[in-house]
Amino acid sequence: VTSRINFIDMFETVIHQDSSYDRRGTGSVHNLLKANIWIVDRNYSILHDDETLKKIILEQWGKDIKPADEAETRPDFLCMIAPFSEQRSVKRQIILEIKRPSVKIKFAHMEQVMKYKTVLQKYSGKQIDEYVCYMIGREIDPSLAATDFSQSGFIAKTYTDFISEARIFYKEYLKIIEEETFAV
Repeated sequence: VTSRINFIDMFETVIHQDSSYDRRGTGSVHNLLKANIWIVDRNYSILHDDETLKKIILEQWGKDIKPADEAETRPDFLCMIAPFSEQRSVKRQIILEIKRPSVKIKFAHMEQVMKYKTVLQKYSGKQIDEYVCYMIGREIDPSLAATDFSQSGFIAKTYTDFISEARIFYKEYLKIIEEETFAV
């Protein structure tokens, strides 16, 4: 728990360094998220990282995607919460798209993750009961922030939002552990 809190503190510093948004470095925002996706949500597992929709659909469902359907676009991360269950026939997928600090998230950026979801749903051949699509950046345009799309599974968040949520969770978790240790 303390190592996760330390990571959160370090990650908070990294998101304010514009150079950390270059994907090539081990200390890049993308690669740090790839290794620590729990900071967005502790229940997420990465299925695909920076792969084209064409490759994802071919690997996941064995279908060839038509070029007109955004074949070469690539979500930063496609994650899952729970694997396919034969009994429930439910799968939850999460699309995470991260933006550089110079990009203020606007509705047009939300349309980007909406297109990813539409294409994935079209080619899956199975009902995917839940998609959650995140657009993450340093700043959200006020007109977009005033509109709540979360009921439909589309969420715009700042890095600071999910860092704060993770910090609160892990500090509370640490507090519980420490209290239990002293109670024994």
